[in-house]
Amino acid sequence: MNEHDMQHQLLVQKATASAEQAHESVSGDYYRQGFHIMPQAYFMNDPNGLVYYKGEYHAFFQHLPFSVHDGEKVWGHVKSKDLVHWEYLPVAIAPSQFYDRNGCYSGSAVDDDGMLTLIYTGYIEREGERTAIQMQNIAFSEDGIVFHKYDGNPVISDPPEDGSLADFRDPKVWKHEDTWYMVVGSSKYGYGKTLMYRSRDLRQWDYIGVAAESDGSMGQVWECPDMFPFEQNTHVFLTSSLIIENGAITGGKNLYMVGSLNYEQGKFTSEYVGETDCGCDFYAAQTLHDDQGRRILIGWMDWHAAPRIEAANNWFGSLTIPRIMTLLPDGGVQFTPVPELQQLREGHQRFKDVTLREGVRGALGDISGDCLEIIAEFELEDAEPAAEFLIALRRSELHDQETIISYNSETETLTFNRDKSGNDFKGSKSCSLPPMSGGRIKLHIIMDRSSVEIFMNDGRLVSSNRIYPHPDSQGLDVYASKGTVKLRQLDLWKLKRVMR
Repeated sequence: MNEHDMQHQLLVQKATASAEQAHESVSGDYYRQGFHIMPQAYFMNDPNGLVYYKGEYHAFFQHLPFSVHDGEKVWGHVKSKDLVHWEYLPVAIAPSQFYDRNGCYSGSAVDDDGMLTLIYTGYIEREGERTAIQMQNIAFSEDGIVFHKYDGNPVISDPPEDGSLADFRDPKVWKHEDTWYMVVGSSKYGYGKTLMYRSRDLRQWDYIGVAAESDGSMGQVWECPDMFPFEQNTHVFLTSSLIIENGAITGGKNLYMVGSLNYEQGKFTSEYVGETDCGCDFYAAQTLHDDQGRRILIGWMDWHAAPRIEAANNWFGSLTIPRIMTLLPDGGVQFTPVPELQQLREGHQRFKDVTLREGVRGALGDISGDCLEIIAEFELEDAEPAAEFLIALRRSELHDQETIISYNSETETLTFNRDKSGNDFKGSKSCSLPPMSGGRIKLHIIMDRSSVEIFMNDGRLVSSNRIYPHPDSQGLDVYASKGTVKLRQLDLWKLKRVMR
């Protein structure tokens, strides 16, 4: 172990100890999730390095190990055998060298013939200047726990002319035949871009060209790109794009594109564009391919402008539940919860053929809970043209607190509304949702204390959201607010908590 490696291991140990020591006091916070990946303490955002390695799922994430608000980012690390029970591991990499001294930013992980290799962005702030430098680096591990940085870092020190010095980050790497390929997020003249490289050994990289770029309506900076071969000889490209106005982030888009990739020219041709998630709190999605041949996606279930309610209790951030991606006949993508989550179910209840009439509450009786799974199917084919149904979650006894999911048959729009969800954490988001055959709307809802994820029409759309209601607000109601709606079937389970 050389001097640089010793310095890195000491910083890793210090960061790991900080989060571990704070975990005991943090774990008692009510808003801690029961089955989602969270930091032991302090701050987390982007998932990194999702990989299936030696029979286990590994997830890394950007992490502040000493503070909820400030500091230099490291890579937190968890692993699981079943995508449900996650084990906290030591911090994987921490800022220790000239090429990452101000932070180890997002990237990916690959299994290189048994060597777990991380490819990440090193962040460097230049004194007296607003623009930072971003470089691509690698670190490797033989046991999947202790990582050593490559002595030849950075492996890519400068962006090409097609990119931007200030926006050159989040490398995603995969192997095609006997060659490694990398896409890196960037921008140029206000247009989001993804740059593509190739390598034989993960150490020497050759620039190929711009794989994909914005048409002007897809954000000014493309972050967290992910590209991979998919079903039926297609490729999928994911990107999280920033919308910037007057130098400030005002919004973001989470897009997926299905198409074809010319590996020789490094050009991706899009044939279908969809939204990875249409909720209030979702960003920086990344995927992995497992031993069952599944493409599994996990995203950050928060947002840059979130008020960080849980930060008052010394932690912030959560990842989504893992979702399986499947190609649909029309070229779009379906997102569904991994079936492993079903082991959390207990206390099944079923309701069938319930007529929901305007203004009549409590049709399902007294139901409550703060960790629930709901699968509900509504029939609107014979309903009035302007029929509307609502699902009220986390409702208080006085009805002054509740989270509302509503669907309007006239506008064919589903809306998630958290204006009364608690802690002055407000806002709503709507998604266009045409009915399935027979005028059916199917909603698969997974709720975990401070989050609600909605899978619509068998995963055609997904909406991920954080909420912060009072612990006593646990009521649930399903009713029609306009006209009459038939609830064909509703299945409900309480979900066990396995994280703390």
